[in-house]
Amino acid sequence: ITGCNNGGKSLPQTTVTIANVAPSYAFLTYGVGQDRSADTFLPFLGTSVATYDGDTFDLAVAEPQLNSAPHADLTLGGSLSAGIRYTFVIGEEGGLLRPIVLAYSSPPSDEAQILGVHAAESAPDVDVYVTATGTGIAGTDPIASLGFKDQLPPQTVSPGDYEITLTAAGDPATVLLRSNAVALAAATSNVLVVVPEAGKSASELSVLLLNDEKRAQVLRDRDAPSVVRVLNGAADEQSRDVALNGQFSPSLFSSVPFATPTAFTETPAASSEAIN
Repeated sequence: ITGCNNGGKSLPQTTVTIANVAPSYAFLTYGVGQDRSADTFLPFLGTSVATYDGDTFDLAVAEPQLNSAPHADLTLGGSLSAGIRYTFVIGEEGGLLRPIVLAYSSPPSDEAQILGVHAAESAPDVDVYVTATGTGIAGTDPIASLGFKDQLPPQTVSPGDYEITLTAAGDPATVLLRSNAVALAAATSNVLVVVPEAGKSASELSVLLLNDEKRAQVLRDRDAPSVVRVLNGAADEQSRDVALNGQFSPSLFSSVPFATPTAFTETPAASSEAIN
């Protein structure tokens, strides 16, 4: 105690981002260190950013259980170096949680940095394109080709608005995802995580974009349709026709019986629709 009062110094600190991209685990909790009383809650596609001492650490990830304490599903130990940023991607392999650790330095002050990882076990190998908004990928080369668990090494681009495009590896005509415009700012690190949707959307995969501004965006294929179903809960228990924007000839769903959900059907994606 006397030694600490006479010149003890705080350890240098580093920033850690943790992301849940394991589709079979709708919710996880995690904690660092021995104290599990304040574990952080992390939904699928959820992220958390925290600052830790540049020192040894242990990370415990658990799946919350009903009516019982969480059980540890994954523990990860190692060292955090001051001045290095870390992203812990909690993915899934064979139904079990698997961590992928990305460690990287800060980018130059006048450029944006891109790095990432393919964390979608069920998805094919992909080519990754980062192109200026509106230019498309024709005549350009991918910045990387990634299989499951492969990492995209850090590289830099000029600040600006870009589109992220994923195609089947070696086949630019097979587009798996084309994002809307995303802003890549100077002096930021932008982590692209290829995520398995596993039946949670109309697409096979999505991209989780993490950056230094502590914001997370889920990038989905802008050309993919929406999928809709209906459950008729009308108090009179009579069947119903359901339409979008008043189009009843034909209806999107016809004669939907009470209390029986319909199958999903595809509709064009749109920012606003009237349901009749």
